[in-house]
Amino acid sequence: MIFKSLLVALLCLTTSLAQAQFNPTASDTPEPIKTESNVLTGKWQEYKRTIGKRRKAQNLEFDDPIQLRFMPDSSVRIWLADGKFYTEYYSFDRQGLHLGERYNFSFFEVNDQEMNLGDGEQTHYFKRVAKLKKQEIKKIIPGAEQGAVQTDAAFLIGKWSAYKKVDKNYSPKNYYLKDLNILEQTPNGDYAIATYYSNIVESKNYDGTGSVQKSV
Repeated sequence: MIFKSLLVALLCLTTSLAQAQFNPTASDTPEPIKTESNVLTGKWQEYKRTIGKRRKAQNLEFDDPIQLRFMPDSSVRIWLADGKFYTEYYSFDRQGLHLGERYNFSFFEVNDQEMNLGDGEQTHYFKRVAKLKKQEIKKIIPGAEQGAVQTDAAFLIGKWSAYKKVDKNYSPKNYYLKDLNILEQTPNGDYAIATYYSNIVESKNYDGTGSVQKSV
């Protein structure tokens, strides 16, 4: 019964309808429409995990909480405790809630403040938060010196891969630089380069030139 109510709420994609499912005794006065596209939109922090069927479920100790951010464009950012993150598109049907092909939850229930997701063995309990406390990605490069800048061709030529980016206006639809291949130095001192950009759906390759001026 809960599943059917939730499915109707999510299919309508309105927060007000989802609230009505969780408050059947509410008056006939319509709820004000919120700016979120649906009840999932926002940031969610896992705070509890259990194993087993709900009536006999036992609490699990865990140190790898999952953090989720559902976006209005039907994408979801998934952060793991080791600093890794994934961006997927989410969907739901009679088999449950799907975060791309990475996570499938046959059981789910959600309201304005709480969300519970289960896969038949474990159940993850989330609460809505204003800010996620994400783990920092620690990048250690042997031999790297703070402040030292290498600009000679022998050091620059080769393949470079981006391991971190900062974009306050992040969107999975945007293309971001993933790989840079510095091929060779031309007679005028520039470099022939090949670049690889991608978003959540596709990738693009571009050839071009790069130059180094002092330390830039």
